[in-house]
Amino acid sequence: MGPPAFEALISSQLVVGEGGEPYGFSPAGVEALEQGFAELTAGPHARAEVEAAVRWVVALQARLDSPSAAARLRDLVHGEPNAAPHLAALAVHAPGAIDGYRAFLEAEGRNSAVAAPSVPQRSERTEEGDGGFTSPLYTGGKKPTSPGPRRLRRGKLD
Repeated sequence: MGPPAFEALISSQLVVGEGGEPYGFSPAGVEALEQGFAELTAGPHARAEVEAAVRWVVALQARLDSPSAAARLRDLVHGEPNAAPHLAALAVHAPGAIDGYRAFLEAEGRNSAVAAPSVPQRSERTEEGDGGFTSPLYTGGKKPTSPGPRRLRRGKLD
């Protein structure tokens, strides 16, 4: 199976966008996309066509700086009834590392609740003024201080 046919259809219907956007769709282009997407999502490779459409929506929004074109394409995809089950399947993510870790802990009979990393605890301020937080990098003593910003006067640094 080659690349999804909807990708070729989208790229053939792109025009210069409005309002300074690099890409957009003409009204005739939107009609062609609607008709083509309806036909393609009724075919045997509907899932690949829907995935291609979603990739184009993301690309138009994030990389190609064309949010209006992305919104039109998004509305087209969400408006197609044949695309709904494939969009739902894309929304369910595959189990990731955290899910595998939880399953491993549960299989061993341990608590599978994952806790957020701890934050430094407030400590009593010391005479040196350590800022009130403990740090593994702080070894005690005075913190180094900056001499402050330097100014350029008459060609010389103060």
